[in-house]
Amino acid sequence: MLKTVVNSTAMKTTYCAVTYRAGRGNNFATCPKTCNLNPSACGAAGIDKEYLNTLLDAVPAGGVSFTYSHFNFLNYAHLLKLGRTVINYSADNFKAALNAFKILPTVINVNIKFWEGKKTRIIDGVKIVKCPAEGNKLMNCRNCGAGRPLCARLDRDYIIGFTDHGTYKKAASDEKTRGGCYATGGQVALHWAATARADHAESDSQVLKRFVKTLPYGQVLRHHIAGDIGKESQ
Repeated sequence: MLKTVVNSTAMKTTYCAVTYRAGRGNNFATCPKTCNLNPSACGAAGIDKEYLNTLLDAVPAGGVSFTYSHFNFLNYAHLLKLGRTVINYSADNFKAALNAFKILPTVINVNIKFWEGKKTRIIDGVKIVKCPAEGNKLMNCRNCGAGRPLCARLDRDYIIGFTDHGTYKKAASDEKTRGGCYATGGQVALHWAATARADHAESDSQVLKRFVKTLPYGQVLRHHIAGDIGKESQ
């Protein structure tokens, strides 16, 4: 199930177009079972190839689009090209992040202590840049990078770090504990649950194709405030 929002009113995505993706009655049905942030025993076993191809081309005219995925990046990295949706690989740890960074745009969640009061850190020769919206109420995904959000840059030479946040941020900071997904608490959880309860005759691909055509020229589209590119198990 795909929920679409033309103009988000959330602080971080104000004035952006956004989507939420879930399975029928199951929030995590489009997320990989292997994601350490996934506290459920549910999830998709593989990627929805039809939806992935639609997602990659779902870019507003004159605008940009981006998203994040916890699925193995070797399944989609070769499909990323300038002008298409940028899929950021969301790594579970620094070893995985530094490995993926050589191939595609990469992000990672970090503990608040990681930053040591700085906006950037160097790990094994690679720059980790703190999300510009963190701690800056005037910054959001719409005006980040002067309208070219860092997460929508395919050719960047740094990893983006997001400080663990949300109701279960302590779990997110602990690699030995499953859970910690920010989408399991607060307003995001409510929107995500509503997405899972919704029902429509069209496939997610059809909904997304139609939605993108309605967006104004130059819009920033952030796919999957919650959810991923997985195929719901039948």
